[in-house]
Amino acid sequence: KDESRKLKESLSMYETNEIKIWPDSNCYLRKGIECIARMCTNVDIKQDYLFIDFSAPNLRLFTNNEWIDRLRTSGLKIILICDSIMEPLAEYWVLRDKRIYTAIYTDCNISKVLEILTLSAYCSHTSYMRKIKRLNREEVFHIDLSLRGHSPIQISQILKLTVKKVYNIK
Repeated sequence: KDESRKLKESLSMYETNEIKIWPDSNCYLRKGIECIARMCTNVDIKQDYLFIDFSAPNLRLFTNNEWIDRLRTSGLKIILICDSIMEPLAEYWVLRDKRIYTAIYTDCNISKVLEILTLSAYCSHTSYMRKIKRLNREEVFHIDLSLRGHSPIQISQILKLTVKKVYNIK
C-alpha cells in the first residue's frame, strides 16, 4: 500500500520540467542522471524519459505488473537503471513489455549510456548487446509470492507445483 501511494504521488512529476526518476529515493542516482543530462546534447532527458531505479532495495515494487501498468499512461520512454542483483529481473521486464525502452546495466560506461539515449530519438526500443540470464515467469511469481509472505507450501499450491520444485526455484 505504501509503495502504491508513493507511485501515485510521484506521477504528478510528469507536469514538471525536471528529470523524472521513480522511485526517487537515491540521491546518487539523481546526481548521476543530472550529470548525464548535461552531457547529452541531442536528447531532452527532462521531457522524454522516465528513469526507473531498478535496484535491490526496490525489489518489492517490481515483482508484478502493477508498477508498469501505472506508468503506462506517462507517455515517456521508460529506462530501467539496475544494479547487478536485479539484472535478471530487469531483463525479464524488458522482454515482456515494450513500454520499457531499455535497461542500463552496471557495466555500461558513460559513452554507452549517451549512445543509448541518442538512439532513443530514432528507435522505439533497443536491447543491450550482452548475454544476461533472465528470470522466467514462474520465478518472478515465486519471488512475488515469497515477498507477500506465502510459505513454500502455499506457493506450491498457488503455482500448482510440488513443494520440492518450489524449493528448487532459484
